[in-house]
Order: sequence, then C-alpha cells, then structure tokens
Amino acid sequence: MKFLCARVLSFAFIPILALTLLAAAAPALAKNQGLLSVPQRSWIQARGVIKVGAFKDYPPFGFVDQDGNAQGISIDFWRLLAKKLDITVSFFPLQFAGQLKGLKNSRFDSLAGIFKMPEREKSFDFTKPYCVINTYIWVTPRHKEVKGWAGLKGLKVGAVTGDSGEVLAQEHGLKVQGFGDYQQAVLALAKGDLDAIVMDELVVAFFLWKHRLKGAALKVGEPVDKGEMTLPVDKGNAILLDILNQGVAAISDAEWEAIVARWIGR
Repeated sequence: MKFLCARVLSFAFIPILALTLLAAAAPALAKNQGLLSVPQRSWIQARGVIKVGAFKDYPPFGFVDQDGNAQGISIDFWRLLAKKLDITVSFFPLQFAGQLKGLKNSRFDSLAGIFKMPEREKSFDFTKPYCVINTYIWVTPRHKEVKGWAGLKGLKVGAVTGDSGEVLAQEHGLKVQGFGDYQQAVLALAKGDLDAIVMDELVVAFFLWKHRLKGAALKVGEPVDKGEMTLPVDKGNAILLDILNQGVAAISDAEWEAIVARWIGR
C-alpha cells in the first residue's frame, strides 16, 4: 500500500533544522527489473542510457567536484533510483537555464530535480515529489528576535543574485546585497558582515556543516517559500514518467535519510 510520509530530521549542528521528506513505500522485489513491465523494459533497452541534466552550482543538492563530476543529494538519489530500476544514467552538469533548454530540445530525458510550476507544465510532465525544500530567513544570533520580513527593515540582508531568495526579499521592499554564490552569502552572515540572508534550508545547512559554524546562523519564523522537488520529462512521455514514478516509490525513507545525512551530517 502506498502512502506519503512526512518526516522531520534534526541535525546537531543547528537548532531546529527540519527537512520535510516525501517518499512512497514499495514492497521489496527479488530483482530490480521486476519493477518494470515488459514494454517499459523494452523502452529502456531501446533508449540505452537515460541522460539527466544536473545542477552544477546548487550545493548540497547538486554541484560538481574538482574533476567536474556531478555530486550531491540529487545525484545520489538518481543513482539509487537507477539501481532500483536497473537502468543506466548519465549526468550532464550545467546552469539551470541550460537544463531546462536541454530537456525541451530532447538533449536530456529528465533533470536531477525541478519544482512543478504552472508555466513549466506547458512543456513538461512531473513525477510525484521526492522532497520538499523550504526557504527561510536566516539571521545572526544577535538578531534572533526577528520574526519575519518586517523585522528585517534597516538590517543588512543578503542573497544570491538571481536566486528566489533575492526576489522574495525585494518583493517585500528590502534592499538586498547580492552575492555570486551561496557559500559567499552564508560565510558573510557567519562573519557578521550581514544581519540576515534569505536562502534554501538545505544550502545553508550544508555550508554551516562544512565549515563547522554551529550556531552562527539561525532560521526564524515559518518558511517564506517552499518547493516540491520532482523529476520532469518531456510533455507526453508517459512511459518514462511511469518508470521514474516507480523508481521514486521504491526508495524508502531510511534510504533517503542516508543520502541526506551524507551531505549534511546528522
């Protein structure tokens, strides 16, 4: 029986860090290929390799190592999904705009992860979500009394240029200091060069853990935005959509938690 499971993970390096997880349970099968029907297996065999556009600058969800190889939570998730389905996957890291373009022109079969949005539904179909990423306001300990947007008036607020955090802050009338990447913004907050940042929970958690900055940043209030991460396919590609949905359903909560813990820590 399938069900949705929302779980809160607590990590020692920062108070009240939560990640809402969505994963469907599935019975264990003797063979991976038993997940797929004969037509689905034939389609996979004809396709050969499933090509996936991946993030190159969105740690820990997706980034590249020093050799240019795709790494991160989304990549580990895809690798496990591929193992469950007994399929071969190849990753192509690039900027997000290039990912969308590549999926539209059939360079890619899917992407490492994408939010389902009305304008994207015109071009793509989407699997069931496999995680929810929350965006929060983060402050230094001296500003822990801040409760929301109104409390940021007059404070030094940072965000990555072009990121949704910057857009949200500007929509609330805030002057935002832009940064070229996520690490720069998080470290600026930790050093006290900023009073607050607006950023996705996973990203901040990763850099606080990586640089051992326990207590240097606190998230305040409720999420100011959230997005359900899905695997997209070209519009009308029902057979691949069904295949990927089976893979998403086959990954257990424990397996997902192990992936997250590898990149953020317990």
